[in-house]
Amino acid sequence: MEHPVPNPPESEAARHEVRDVAPCPILIFVVSLLVTLVVVHYAGWVALRWLEDRQLAQNRIAFPANPFLQAMGQVPPDPRLEPEPSRDVLPHADLVAVRAREQAMIGDNAWGWVDSAHQFARIPIQQAMNLAVEHGLPDVLPATQPAEGPFAPPASALHGPGGVP
Repeated sequence: MEHPVPNPPESEAARHEVRDVAPCPILIFVVSLLVTLVVVHYAGWVALRWLEDRQLAQNRIAFPANPFLQAMGQVPPDPRLEPEPSRDVLPHADLVAVRAREQAMIGDNAWGWVDSAHQFARIPIQQAMNLAVEHGLPDVLPATQPAEGPFAPPASALHGPGGVP
């Protein structure tokens, strides 16, 4: 029995298997892939521009004093910074008062009693850190010890922030 010739005669001149490789379908696939990528990229760019324009229009309504809109020349009329209707204090003055209250509670002059029974004291943070370094922290915190009597809420629950009733 005679074996077939491994390569047909037309493949000898081309030096490869001519009937197995067809370059035309590969070329069509590559071109169609590139065209599809360009179309999808352009469609995504158009959708992004449309969404940005829509969001900008919504922001103009929701945030009239938006800094981005001010950069575009749409500045609201003076006065732009007004106190709340129920108060006569500007926000920056209100912030100064809040910081002064915080410094009174945690600053260098924050010594005082938190409760009327004089069981809990408030001391400056730096002094508390120095005491913790000198004496160390307790092994068992008071809140984790079992209660011997009836339940009593902690002092912070009886008073407002900073122990002020």
